Amino acid sequence: MKIEIDLTFDRKYFEEIYYKDFRTSYFKSPSTKVPFRNLLLGTITLIVFYCYARYKDTYGLFIVGVIIFATLLWSYLAALNTIIKWKKSIVAYLDREEKYEKNKIILSDDYFTLIQDSNEVIEHWSNFKHAEITETHMRLEAKETFLIPKSCMTDAEYELLKHTISDKMK
Repeated sequence: MKIEIDLTFDRKYFEEIYYKDFRTSYFKSPSTKVPFRNLLLGTITLIVFYCYARYKDTYGLFIVGVIIFATLLWSYLAALNTIIKWKKSIVAYLDREEKYEKNKIILSDDYFTLIQDSNEVIEHWSNFKHAEITETHMRLEAKETFLIPKSCMTDAEYELLKHTISDKMK
């Protein structure tokens, strides 16, 4: 068996997969949602402590509020930093992939081969650790991770690839 599938690379196909579900949102991302909510609550608490301190002319509680606020701000900025680094790595990856003019997958009985211009990545089927197949894309994990959007090929080719990968991963 030897199946060849030509892939059409379009940056937007990959961006739809990587950037879905608010993953790059600074406020709604799964990794920043809780720290941002805590930061908002900390800000409200700090304002209340400040008003109390001005009213009673004692600033002990306000200082505690500032320390809590600084801790919450640090937590949010750390989560934000991971999103910024992840986003930069995705942009760099897509820039690198965009330079290739020829993208092809070759499936044989023993190997999965990805050809990009003169670069060739060959993985034995036994090297694959995990395969995630959805309606929009496939993610194959071996020594490298392969992300293959459904939009890069025809529906028939996607179904063929899906069945082949399912058979080989058993």
